[in-house]
Amino acid sequence: MSAYPAIADHGMPGDFQSAALMSSDGTIDWWCAPRFDSPSVFASLLDSERGGYCRLSAHLPGGQEPVVVAAAIALDEQLDRAERGDADV
Repeated sequence: MSAYPAIADHGMPGDFQSAALMSSDGTIDWWCAPRFDSPSVFASLLDSERGGYCRLSAHLPGGQEPVVVAAAIALDEQLDRAERGDADV
């Protein structure tokens, strides 16, 4: 994880009560829960050493890169494409 990824490299999944900032590598760098005005759960966007973060990732065979699909209200990271199916988060 880069110490501070560019803000342009983030998506913002949310549920109208709270939202997170998720970087293009799948790391949640900022999240306040259960509401926007709650204290942050993850805040590595402000302090990369002590702010905390959450990352969902998978080891992909053959050095494949995850495919990130961003839409107006959805952020979908496709982690694995295999004969048995896909793993989406």
